[in-house]
Amino acid sequence: MARPALTRAQRVALDLARERQLLRAMAAAVASKGYAATTIADIVRHARVSKSTFYVHFADKQECYVALYSRAADNVIVRMEAAARAAAADDRPWRAHVEAVNTAYLATLAQGGGLTWSMFVELPAAGPNALAVRREVFERYAGLVRRISARLRRREPTLRRVSEDLALGIVGSSNELALRTIESGAVAELPALVPTISEMWWAVLASRR
Repeated sequence: MARPALTRAQRVALDLARERQLLRAMAAAVASKGYAATTIADIVRHARVSKSTFYVHFADKQECYVALYSRAADNVIVRMEAAARAAAADDRPWRAHVEAVNTAYLATLAQGGGLTWSMFVELPAAGPNALAVRREVFERYAGLVRRISARLRRREPTLRRVSEDLALGIVGSSNELALRTIESGAVAELPALVPTISEMWWAVLASRR
């Protein structure tokens, strides 16, 4: 007996599930071998699908990696937003609020292990498209810094208004500190940077306008 045809909703759900499966496989492969050494054969082996299924979703390894990077960045930003909301709900002092956001940022990266290493260290090897996406991620992170700072300023009017340039400076400095730790192979120790990165935020927010 022939199987009944899938509905449109079922086909969409199946496509999304396969895409997530391929992204998880990409994450496993790059965590194990790094981006440069990872092949499409590695990805489909981890995903337990055919190469033809891979090419339904992604044009090549680079596109799959960039999609993975974007999803991973989304996860970090979502967790930082959640930490900011929780700190606001608890009515924490503004310094503790900033510290909670940075704790979420660094704890999420620390949980990524080999994937975090690949996303920070090997991204340039994925080419200009990957670097363009990283720039977009930095801009989104800077936007988050500005939104959180604006909320804190409504509670503490003496705090400084954070411009786009200042926010991007915080993002760049945070990234460089994280990168140094990651390059040393100490991904799990990233949360130790919470005081330093929080102090940068505090210095900017408390400085004279």
